[in-house]
Amino acid sequence: MLTPNDRSIRIKQVYSELDRKFEEERTQNQAQNLGVSYISLYGFPIDHNVLGMISKETAEATGVIAFYKEGRNIKLGALNPSSEVNKVVEGLKANSFYVQLYLISQSSFEHALTFYNRIVKADRKSQDIKIEDKVSEVKINSLKELANKLYNVSATELIQLVLGSALPVDASDIHLEPGVSSIKVRFRIDGVLQDVATLPKDEYHQLVSRIKILSKLKLNIVTSPQDGSFSLTYNQQPVDIRVSVLPSAFGESFVLRILRQDKQELKFDDLGISGLAQKNLLEQMRKPNGMILTTCPTGSGKTRLLPWKTPWSIGFQESPKPRLIKREG
Repeated sequence: MLTPNDRSIRIKQVYSELDRKFEEERTQNQAQNLGVSYISLYGFPIDHNVLGMISKETAEATGVIAFYKEGRNIKLGALNPSSEVNKVVEGLKANSFYVQLYLISQSSFEHALTFYNRIVKADRKSQDIKIEDKVSEVKINSLKELANKLYNVSATELIQLVLGSALPVDASDIHLEPGVSSIKVRFRIDGVLQDVATLPKDEYHQLVSRIKILSKLKLNIVTSPQDGSFSLTYNQQPVDIRVSVLPSAFGESFVLRILRQDKQELKFDDLGISGLAQKNLLEQMRKPNGMILTTCPTGSGKTRLLPWKTPWSIGFQESPKPRLIKREG
């Protein structure tokens, strides 16, 4: 049963929501009269790093804010398309950005300003995520410790924590599987999926949006599969992440495939192929055409073996190089 104080708070919340609704309607009508696009930033997955393209001081002085970027396309929200806003727009266009301007309400603007506190202080020369083993915020001593740290962090920090935990244990995949009330985080280690942690469902929307932005996927498509990729730096070594998205009954399911480039390359004699298997493989590779299938569990070395399954890779140079097509799935 609600106490009088709880009723008072609830009534204030209702009036506040009604006031904001009317404010958004007025702003939408104003946008139609001005012939510009309108958007409400409440519930919109604002990219914190894109937000930093316009300083907080400039945003407060001009009433304009950056909330989304894809490639060279950037979207701005403005309280009023004034001359000061036009200067900001022209400055971005001078840096080869294609700018799309939206009219936003005062409430949306103030809501977006609060995200400046979550901007990750990082090197703006690169959009890649950088992870170091020595960074205490990312280093996780155990998977149980990871589960405790995944709460009350931003989407960017969440991605860094998950990736920063998967890389040291040589996980080949990260699975994010939505359920009825929570999100299951699983790592594939040595070919076996391991349950790592669960996330509250209310934090999943921002995480999904952040991964899609990094992977150059479409935010508005939630009922069809999508594939993308992004890169990061782990201990100053490049790492590629392939992203697959599949719709499910409880939301979008993500699989992040980790492709590390810092593993030492093997020689043919180190691949573990010997005896009759080696003899048969060498005979097949001498043939001018054909197909060789490599079927093994995830993480067992199929990709690492592919460069060696060519005649010129092991010293057979008596014939022209054949055309090689590699298909991974």
